[in-house]
Amino acid sequence: MSNDTLQIRRIGIDTYHENVAYLNRECGIYRAEGFQALSKIQVSTNGAKVLAVLNVVDDVSIVQPGELGLSEQAFKQLNVAEGCLVTVNHAEPPSPWMRYVRKINGERLDQDDF
Repeated sequence: MSNDTLQIRRIGIDTYHENVAYLNRECGIYRAEGFQALSKIQVSTNGAKVLAVLNVVDDVSIVQPGELGLSEQAFKQLNVAEGCLVTVNHAEPPSPWMRYVRKINGERLDQDDF
């Protein structure tokens, strides 16, 4: 396994419509990339991509260093086999017009949106 890839692990957690990823705090990529809990990340493999909220875990029974866990929703959206290698990057900040789309869809904007 390359230093910049992680093995995908399906985590049996129903997060409804929220894509959630789980990364072990001891993972080299977590440390090297400076990821933070609750930040948005992009998970990619073979042209497939999914954006997810990152949760950091310390329990190796949930996800081990070298693995990226995905909630049921995110795993289904990525549509790859468990054990597949993926890359993980910081998500690009949304373009300003996405704020309008979120507002139209009934979301409440926060101070950063203004």
